[in-house]
Amino acid sequence: MRSLFFFVVFLFCTNSKLSAQPPLDSKEKIENYRIALLKARLNLKADQEQLFWNIFAQFDKERDDNRKLTRSTTRDGLSFTASD
Repeated sequence: MRSLFFFVVFLFCTNSKLSAQPPLDSKEKIENYRIALLKARLNLKADQEQLFWNIFAQFDKERDDNRKLTRSTTRDGLSFTASD
């Protein structure tokens, strides 16, 4: 009987904890998976990891800026490709 009580309390606690977290959209899931994959493959020390993530964040920001620029130029009718 006591174990049943603890099991019910456990279910109640886990259910409330799971429902309190907002659902992740697909972009966040992909980003979390990408970060986990990088961490697993690189296996960096703590000081190396901090430096790497700073550089990676800067790279990611520049890449997003370039994508926005490319989208805005193609949307405006401008293109960087040469036409024959």
